[in-house]
Amino acid sequence: MKFREFLTFLRGVRAISKNGYLRECGWFQSYVSKQSVDAKNNPVPWISYSAIDFLNTRITKEMTLFEYGSGSSTRWYSERAKKVVCYEHDKVWHENIKFNIPSNVSLHLKTGDDYFDTTPDEFFSIVVVDGLDRNRCLNSILKILNDTGIIIWDDSHRVEYFSSFKKLTQIGFKRIDFSGLGPLINDKVTTTVFYRQKNCIGL
Repeated sequence: MKFREFLTFLRGVRAISKNGYLRECGWFQSYVSKQSVDAKNNPVPWISYSAIDFLNTRITKEMTLFEYGSGSSTRWYSERAKKVVCYEHDKVWHENIKFNIPSNVSLHLKTGDDYFDTTPDEFFSIVVVDGLDRNRCLNSILKILNDTGIIIWDDSHRVEYFSSFKKLTQIGFKRIDFSGLGPLINDKVTTTVFYRQKNCIGL
């Protein structure tokens, strides 16, 4: 690249960083800080921005949410849902965040088979799949999802999850894929919402 071309490139990068969607959604802030945050440094889920935009208008305070995994997404969901229950398998991460979670979040350390095989004694409007060995979680997901509930499955572009998606389709679930850029990284990612004909988010 010639020097003049390089200067043009730098001007373009500076212009993008000051204006436009990447600044508006907080991508630069997340990339520099290495945290899943928006432009104002508030936590956001580490999923595609298109999925964040969609869910932001659909999750309400009447809904309860169960999440495999925990982190920035937990705080974001807790601001929108009535209640959030999380299973976390990482002991160190659990210790790091357990004293700084909102009052409507119930965080549980689950190790080994307990992470996959135990379920809360209640039903949820939303189940978020963003943790350990997601295929193995499928049976438990279906046990705790209410009649109008939806499933949010992150990194759904990964081939290893396709067998679970086939099972969901066979039992009547439809899907919407949200692909594009997400916080922290510059690769295309996909987050999928699975729903049935009667669902809690108005699809």
